[in-house]
This record gives sequence, C-alpha cells and structure tokens, in this order.
Amino acid sequence: MRVKETLDLDLTKLYSIAVEKPTMTKQASALRLKYAGNEQRFSRVGFDLFRDTESEYIWKLEKDSESGEEFIFRTASVDARFKSNQSWSTEVDSGKTAITLVYKSQAIKAFKKAELKFDEGNVEDWRRFLVDKITTDPSFLNKILANLGTERRNYILGQHPELTK
Repeated sequence: MRVKETLDLDLTKLYSIAVEKPTMTKQASALRLKYAGNEQRFSRVGFDLFRDTESEYIWKLEKDSESGEEFIFRTASVDARFKSNQSWSTEVDSGKTAITLVYKSQAIKAFKKAELKFDEGNVEDWRRFLVDKITTDPSFLNKILANLGTERRNYILGQHPELTK
C-alpha cells in the first residue's frame, strides 16, 4: 500500500470562515447568565446562592471584575435526597460555615457551624437530619420560629401562614 506523498486539502473555506469573515458570535453559556433581566427567575436561598425557578439547579451571584456587571453561575444541581418533602430543603454556603433551612425557596434559619458543631465530614448528615427533623417533629419548627426575631417571624408567617398549623 502506497501513501500519497502530498495531501491535497482545500483549506480556503476553513480560512474564510475562521479569518476573513468570522460568523460565529459569542453567546452566554447555559452555565452563566447576566443577572440583570433575569432577576425574576431566581429566588435567594443563601447569602449569594439562588434557586432557579426554571430548573433544578442552584446558582451563585458574582460580579465581573472587569466590567462590573453581575452574573449568575450555575453551581450544582439540587440534591434530591435533601428534598424528602417538596417544601423543605437545606443549603450549605460555599465556605461550609452555615446550613440554611429553606421552606418553599424561603430561607428560614441559618444554623452556624459553631451552633451545630458540624464539620466537612458530617455536614451532609446534618443537612439530612434537619430536613428529617422538621418534617417529623412539629415542635422543632415551633422552636425555630420562637427563636427568630419578631419582625423576621412575622414576615415568614405572613408569607407562609401554613407554618402555624
């Protein structure tokens, strides 16, 4: 079998697409969106964490250092094992210093690391425990609501009156 010594490739079409007349346009990826214009799509669940109303993903808000614009980045999908009940879930901040108890996309209470004495090795166990406890023990929710400030408690109960039942 004989290999042809010179390849006869016509690269003029490729050259014209890439160099002379580039037709590709830069678009935002599905992992990054401008926050301006998309605010209604997201609800805050932590300090800089947002839940997307159109998908199962958690997003993080960051400011571009060059342009100053705010962008929201997809970080990770919502873990289904922490949603044993459709209404209750937990979120951990990026530094793993607090676990936030969330009811219907509304942050209820942030449990600090010093308060629960969790670490990186057992943070997932604590998340699971909080959701299990809140769904099985109604007195636990009453204790959490009682420890909130009056304005915060009134706001949460105004948004979700079913929590008093």
